[in-house]
Amino acid sequence: MNFFDNHDPYSNLSCVYNVTNYVLRDKAGQGNAMNRFSGGMNVFDLSKAGEEFMQVKRYYGKMFGRQIKHFYITFDKDEPVTPELAYILAYHISMFYRSRFQVVFSVHEETENLHIHFAVNTVSFIDGKKLHEGFEEFYALERFCTECYKALMKSRTDE
Repeated sequence: MNFFDNHDPYSNLSCVYNVTNYVLRDKAGQGNAMNRFSGGMNVFDLSKAGEEFMQVKRYYGKMFGRQIKHFYITFDKDEPVTPELAYILAYHISMFYRSRFQVVFSVHEETENLHIHFAVNTVSFIDGKKLHEGFEEFYALERFCTECYKALMKSRTDE
């Protein structure tokens, strides 16, 4: 498993729609259809995730700065990860943010290496505070992802 954080500032409001659409849709294989293994936390309708993120931003008047956090996880070909297992992993990883932020994720199967994309609203639906992450938070997320992966792989070998 490899963890990557996209450090693009995503400061343009259109990025909210662009990134959520990219995360949730398989443009190569299905046109504009939703990926087979997609999900989210604190989002009512995945097909309208970008608009739901924007509603929170508008409500709290936080239409400035970094608009969305985007990160992804890739798997090497020799890793025993199926799209179904990747979905389970993505669900658990999304819990890292779920107590305060909206999150969407999707397993991308259309490339040589299976991977998962995540998009996180940078405005908390609880209190409107912005997501501010430094190195400490970055490494905490990376450790959390690794722990989730190890626990999932261990559960597969224990069966």
